[in-house]
Amino acid sequence: MMRNSFGNILTLTTFGESHGAAIGGVIDGFPAGVKIDFHEIQRMVARRRPGQSVITTSRNEADEVEVLSGVMEGISLGTPIGFIIRNTNQHSSDYSDIAKCFRPSHADFTYQSKYGIRDFRGGGRSSARETAARVVAGAFAMQALKQLNISITAYTSQVGEISTNKPYTALNLSDIDNNIVRCPDAEIAREMIAAITDAKAKGDTLGGVVTCVIKGVPVGLGEPVFSRLNAQLGSAMLSINAAKGVDFGLGFGFVNRRGSEVVDCFTAENGCIRTVTNHSGGIQGGISNGEDIYFKVAFKPVATLLQDVDTVDVDGNPMVLRAKGQPHIPPLMHAKSYRTYADFLGEHFPFRVQKLPVDAGFTCPNRDGSKGRGGCIYCNNQSFVTSYCHPAMSVTAQLEKGKAFFAGKYPGAKYLAYFQSHSGTYAPLEQLKSLYEEAVAVNDVVGIVIATRPDCVSAPLFQFLKQLQQRCFVMMEYGVETLHNATLSLINRCHDAQTSISAIHATHAAGIPQCIHLILGLPGETREQMLHTVRTISALPIDVVKFHQLQILKHTALASRLPDITALHPILPFTAEAYIALCGEIIGCLSPQIAIERFVSESPGTLLMSPKWGIKPAQFHSLLQQYLEKHHIFQGKM
Repeated sequence: MMRNSFGNILTLTTFGESHGAAIGGVIDGFPAGVKIDFHEIQRMVARRRPGQSVITTSRNEADEVEVLSGVMEGISLGTPIGFIIRNTNQHSSDYSDIAKCFRPSHADFTYQSKYGIRDFRGGGRSSARETAARVVAGAFAMQALKQLNISITAYTSQVGEISTNKPYTALNLSDIDNNIVRCPDAEIAREMIAAITDAKAKGDTLGGVVTCVIKGVPVGLGEPVFSRLNAQLGSAMLSINAAKGVDFGLGFGFVNRRGSEVVDCFTAENGCIRTVTNHSGGIQGGISNGEDIYFKVAFKPVATLLQDVDTVDVDGNPMVLRAKGQPHIPPLMHAKSYRTYADFLGEHFPFRVQKLPVDAGFTCPNRDGSKGRGGCIYCNNQSFVTSYCHPAMSVTAQLEKGKAFFAGKYPGAKYLAYFQSHSGTYAPLEQLKSLYEEAVAVNDVVGIVIATRPDCVSAPLFQFLKQLQQRCFVMMEYGVETLHNATLSLINRCHDAQTSISAIHATHAAGIPQCIHLILGLPGETREQMLHTVRTISALPIDVVKFHQLQILKHTALASRLPDITALHPILPFTAEAYIALCGEIIGCLSPQIAIERFVSESPGTLLMSPKWGIKPAQFHSLLQQYLEKHHIFQGKM
């Protein structure tokens, strides 16, 4: 019989296979009366979700948690909590080539030897997919532990031969999610990403170590013999796929030291007995002693390799197997307030990249008369043209000037050619091909970002970009601005909301990353309408979003017709404080899978009429972060 339950007082039973209809679990023994934050549970599951970066598996699951029982009106009932996560990306045919053979270092051989049958579709119960159910149970448990002031944090402390030698007490654990390897030591994290990227390019994998810290544990948990606290924790850790070792406190570091060097002497502080040091990792004699519990878990290199490996088929005949896909170990961390554009870029590049604007002399269909005249009523293209951009210069010359401009500030950086001015796809396809190819041929340019309108793309363009994507990074950036048709008509966009939605779906179907641009505070739009647009785009397959406040600029139709426009379509009078509050609401209702590139735009003072807040973007982001922390807001909370 297979055992699928863990725990004594609080028990988790999981069910389901990697490529079955769903996975799920039943939590029994959960206390009654605990207020359950479902958004927090979904957020934690989203942190585990694969397909989020280039160093994890390419399998992409929505991982939406459906709670079936045990909770009423957001409060736990004390009855069994049942939940499921439906599998939406189960392609059994992906594993047809291994149905008759054993993958080296996987559970295929031992599983079939024990049970006489196995689920070859990704490993079935032995797949890391099963750990999603544990994350759900862990998220519930952490909400109960929070009431007892107990917190659990984990981070990557080693990848391959690269490790942070700093103790957890010397690290800022709030920095864990600042990079895709979830290491709070920024310099070491960059080295880890480079090492993983190098191994992946060679079809190989690396092992690693995760460090876990538990704070607030009272004295007396655990038993002194067979139910030692460290033994139970070790049992849980070693049930994680690829885990091969656990050590507590100094762990194996005890071996080469004298007892006089590692003894944890006692002292009394404010009537409480404490230890002066914590070499034991918060557990002595199998029982918690009130200090922080900390331990490390070692993971072997994942055995799914993108290179030829020798194996045998089920009849013992030798064969060579070339695996598909990418390995994945689920993260165990918390998220910060919101996902940034730097996070997104870090998932695609192991080095710093900088966008270099290019003016290739494009226009727009609402300027040249094909759809309209005058352009969007708020647009003054000079507000974002840099000094080294001019359509009279070649793309190469503009990029070389841009590189020289940033060389001193970001030595060693690579660059993305950013076709920013007007509509970057509004030209014959052959002309576009020539411009894009010229850009990516420039030394140290590793990709292109194309800003355009959603009504200026086509199937032949996507076909070319998919081919180009085989050689470099490609990203589309759409000026969506709003999803309210009345506003789109007022601002002279000359397309409707469905045009934007269709372009977004077509871009996703082509496998091209995409960013959309939204303007907050357009004439006539209420706060509720802006939030409605944000909630709508949250359900769309986009990667990045750029927000900025409506700016009234000189030499625009909006500036010249301002009294007439606002008489019928009032503009919300945003102060900096009110706009920060709106951004807080937006972050709360935005999908945590979408990265946010910016919230504010900065135009030259010679052009800007309003709003004039007198704060720089960096200051704005600092004030916004303070607001989010004060109001306990994080992305996807609402």
